[in-house]
Amino acid sequence: VHEILFVRLSAGVAVLLETNYYPKKMEFLLQANLTGSTYEVFREHGLVPSHAIRTVQICYATREEAQRLGVEENQPLLLQSEVTSDQNHEALHYSKVVVNSQRYRLTMIT
Repeated sequence: VHEILFVRLSAGVAVLLETNYYPKKMEFLLQANLTGSTYEVFREHGLVPSHAIRTVQICYATREEAQRLGVEENQPLLLQSEVTSDQNHEALHYSKVVVNSQRYRLTMIT
């Protein structure tokens, strides 16, 4: 398994931490430019993200998360967990996104 952590910024301030876990077969990601869309990199390798199962809930900042996000330890945060699969229903990645809700707004249209 490969683990890649993204710190997402808004106006130079950390807003969320995105940790992605990829199967070993995704070694090509270690050489890819990941400053853009990871899904574009998948498509370049014949993998088409087709569906995801996403859960959103409350969590509390760990010491490391608090330091990276500039918040107090144990501050309530949003936690988004997701498993994304490809066109063959094989898992592409599992992601854990921890969000400082004071700097983020989520709008869903169903």
